[in-house]
Amino acid sequence: MMGSAAPLVVCASLWWWWSAGASSSSLGSVATTVLGPSVREALELASLEQRLEDFNIRQAFAGATVQALLAVPITAAFEGTGPKKLQYSDRVSLPSSLGAEIARQRAEVPWHFQVSTLQGKRASCCCCPVDFRAPENVVFLPEWMFRHLGAKPFDVLLVTQVKLRQGQKLSLKATGAKVPQTRVVLEAELKYYSSATLGAKFKINFQGTDYDLEVVDCVGQGTGTNQQDESARCDCLSIQDSDVEIDIL
Repeated sequence: MMGSAAPLVVCASLWWWWSAGASSSSLGSVATTVLGPSVREALELASLEQRLEDFNIRQAFAGATVQALLAVPITAAFEGTGPKKLQYSDRVSLPSSLGAEIARQRAEVPWHFQVSTLQGKRASCCCCPVDFRAPENVVFLPEWMFRHLGAKPFDVLLVTQVKLRQGQKLSLKATGAKVPQTRVVLEAELKYYSSATLGAKFKINFQGTDYDLEVVDCVGQGTGTNQQDESARCDCLSIQDSDVEIDIL
């Protein structure tokens, strides 16, 4: 988790980062006039990546496990060299610098992150890293996360390490075809999800068939001696290595 000074660092850096965008637009206008729109797009992306790198360096210097990253979809080509079923999971690929900072701080596993939008309607969801092999300033996400966040490829997302409550109860709603052999299927397919985000609509795939599910309620375990009394509804839960009660509505 971030220390008490980290939110101030993030806010100040984000203000600087967004305000620096004016020069990029001016440069892009000149490039479009002289060389055409494709060059403008390349210049704007290069300028954006530089501002992201500057922001992320500031966060690393402050010891904060938070980065602003360009969102890129996980594709079949990505899955071809790594674990399967990434589209049916909450797994993301993050830069090695973020993994190194978490390891340096000896953070407890499982490692969870909150991915949040910075523009338009604010939205967020939780996830777990599949690896730390993404290029610097980039995060690879499954398609359902893009839909949940209302994000597009190459949008900038804020990725922050978080400590989630262990799940006690998770309520899901089938939004398409009814899930057959519900208990068997969920046990087989939810193992690809380390977290659950309230309101998220995601997919599982069982024997080649997709099933659409929505998270409609999340109840976390208590943290004291009276676990039942301290349980509470949460926006995100950890469901990895947890004895979670799962309901299908």
